[in-house]
Amino acid sequence: MARFAGKPLVPNADLGPQGIQERAALGVTGEGSMSLAVQPLLLSAREHHRILKAAGTIADLAGAEQVAAAHATEALQYRARHLVF
Repeated sequence: MARFAGKPLVPNADLGPQGIQERAALGVTGEGSMSLAVQPLLLSAREHHRILKAAGTIADLAGAEQVAAAHATEALQYRARHLVF
């Protein structure tokens, strides 16, 4: 995959904030979807990063070249299950 070219392979779970920006960056549409979810779900920055990591894994499993809004939405659904209201 192009987004891994010339970089050491690191599991998404081990990515720091810089690694997330490089490997699991969302486009404008994806960031718009995430910003809509952050407010009502009261997601912290840590949860936001966890969702991006999960979205990167979902994109990897799908064989996608980039992390798309659909991957972030799916990851958000998995995280939202564990929130207590």
